[in-house]
Amino acid sequence: MTRTLICVAILASAICGQSVLFQSLPSDWSHVHATPYWTDDVPTSESTYGFVDLLNFVWWLEWFSPTINLPAGTYGARVRLKKLSNISGRYDLTLSQNGTSNQVVLAAGAQAVDTWVWTPDLEFTVPAGGGSVAFRFHNLNGSQKQNYWFDMFEIRQADFQTNRPEASSDCEGVISNGFDPAISQACTGNSVDLSFSSTEIGQPWDFGYAFAAAQGGSQTGMALGSGQVINIDIQDPTFQYFNGGTFTTPFAAAFTLPVTVPAGGTASMQSAHIAPAHPDGFGLSQASQLDILASAAPVTLAIGDDVVILVQHQLAPYCGTMPAINFYGTSHTYFWVCSNGQVQFSFPAPSPLVNQGQFTTWMPRACGMWSDLAPNVGGSVTLTASSANVKVSFTNVATAGIMNTASNVDITFTSGGSTIIDNYNPDPGHTFETLVGITRGGGSTNPGPMSGTAAGTILGNMGLGLQTGLATDCVFESVVGGTPAAGWTSLEFPNSDGSQWIVN
Repeated sequence: MTRTLICVAILASAICGQSVLFQSLPSDWSHVHATPYWTDDVPTSESTYGFVDLLNFVWWLEWFSPTINLPAGTYGARVRLKKLSNISGRYDLTLSQNGTSNQVVLAAGAQAVDTWVWTPDLEFTVPAGGGSVAFRFHNLNGSQKQNYWFDMFEIRQADFQTNRPEASSDCEGVISNGFDPAISQACTGNSVDLSFSSTEIGQPWDFGYAFAAAQGGSQTGMALGSGQVINIDIQDPTFQYFNGGTFTTPFAAAFTLPVTVPAGGTASMQSAHIAPAHPDGFGLSQASQLDILASAAPVTLAIGDDVVILVQHQLAPYCGTMPAINFYGTSHTYFWVCSNGQVQFSFPAPSPLVNQGQFTTWMPRACGMWSDLAPNVGGSVTLTASSANVKVSFTNVATAGIMNTASNVDITFTSGGSTIIDNYNPDPGHTFETLVGITRGGGSTNPGPMSGTAAGTILGNMGLGLQTGLATDCVFESVVGGTPAAGWTSLEFPNSDGSQWIVN
């Protein structure tokens, strides 16, 4: 099932280098061991070819490619895979070129659960006249149960210009590897730094930019005979030169240009410096692409089981324009979303099991549904940031170890200073201890469930109006072997502390 294609956008790759070969790992490669360690040819629409090989359990992960004949050139090779669960941690995976010491490693930390990823490009060169290559994909350290889907292998040629001494530029320090453009993200209205340098001091220079994506040389048709590549679409109607395109402005010294990011879309730039010793007479920098993001767009968090994710809601990709969140009298420009139904401040902890001692002594947190949840198994966690609020939504999230469960809850922080827990809808099959409420953590006062009210439950306080307590109070309900009863619309804390709260 080997295929030859020219620069296609495929699956997770929105932009790619010039692809010269795709192979199906299940069809074209061979792995050691068989059933029960492997389940071969598992059908899935997520695969390039319609099916994957599933790794169930392995003491020694090892794949081998067939021999591949290629013309002379510089190439990158990579493998597409997905880690299905986090049963016993993750291990580094290695792609190597047979007969050489050339290898790349997909680090354990880069293997997001239930997310398709590519290994880094393994760069190699085929000499003049062409030659044959073969590859090995392996992990010599796997002695515990793991679950992976293995999909495809790709070889691609460098299709994007890279920085050289005579011409170098970047946006926010992002550097191209030659197989992809240097892509950074920023929010509308934020500032980004464009940096430029060159060894051709005193020679004329300029940079071109367009409000369009950078393109591979095979797309623009601007791969020069010298090996340089023009990756900006100079035919785009928005294309223009910073210095007018006359190439009369001398380059004085390396510098950084701060730029305010305009309204949403995509922009790209590439610089050119007159270089008399270069075969082309000029040198080109890499192409930098800036994806411009607007606020209020939901962002799905790639969050696994018992995982916390750091969020800075005013920065990309969230782009919220709401000021810092005030929680129990402290302003926070960042926080952590915990897969187990919480938003945490000051410091993070996965905390899958409810512990009221930790609740009153550890970090400040808002618990929409603190329990052992598993968004890697089912459901999603999204974050939406705007000028009015920051909302974390747990949608149809599974319970760890319990099939066919889907629970929902939102945690919202408003520009007016309140914290709201709403859209609370726990699955009836969820039978783990669950806590709903807020705490300042260390230094909390604990008057008892729901601030010691007679009902002692959230639902029992619905419709009773505004309740008051100490600002240091933690306000919560916790149920062993299940969840606080649903049926209420919202639990709101107007001052984001224990001083006031109301159940609607």
